[in-house]
Amino acid sequence: MNKKPTAKKPAETEAKKSAPPLRDRLVAANKEILAKPLNRFGKPHISAIDRNTDIVWFKAADLSLSVNNLIGVYLRNGRRTHERGTLPLDAKLHLALYKRFPQINSIAHFYADNITSFSQAGADIPVTTSDQQLAFGGPVKCCEGIYEGDEASECKLKDEAAASILGKGTVFPSGGLLLHYDGAIVWNASPMQTINTAASLEGIARLAWSRMIQDRKNKVFGNEDES
Repeated sequence: MNKKPTAKKPAETEAKKSAPPLRDRLVAANKEILAKPLNRFGKPHISAIDRNTDIVWFKAADLSLSVNNLIGVYLRNGRRTHERGTLPLDAKLHLALYKRFPQINSIAHFYADNITSFSQAGADIPVTTSDQQLAFGGPVKCCEGIYEGDEASECKLKDEAAASILGKGTVFPSGGLLLHYDGAIVWNASPMQTINTAASLEGIARLAWSRMIQDRKNKVFGNEDES
């Protein structure tokens, strides 16, 4: 006698209905980050991976932002779901991070005011509070030599660079790094959480610059008083 299929619990059904598909959430997040002061220099963008299918979804660099215009790339072989649209120049960097660190599910590349100042200076961002320490694991490093190849479109994250910068075999579920002269990369468990990480890092950078300026003023005035 065939058994009737088990009815899904109302709570499970409602949870599935209430959670938009990943691509819809990615489009919403890309619109959100463009509306925030995180796009001061350059155009920020967010990618996300579906770990069930191992497809990484990107905002096309040359198409309008919509679900149908997102480009999917299979993580295991680098093949695209379709040929229409141009991938962002840092797509291989995102793919390398997703491949190396399975706890990362969404990545943003952005160019906010204070972040860009640290990036241009090639300076690490100091982390001072326990919450910042928990989120980023320590100072946010400004990295040299992340890319291989002469063209940005051929860039990829070197395994040895990832190991030395992000830790050998581990990385915080949320976090980020600076790319010298190229803004910041941050990651988290979902596209909207990644935006929050980006905003948090920009706030940390703003406070760090304020402290550095104040320390500089104190040193200057202190020297004047001594003279």
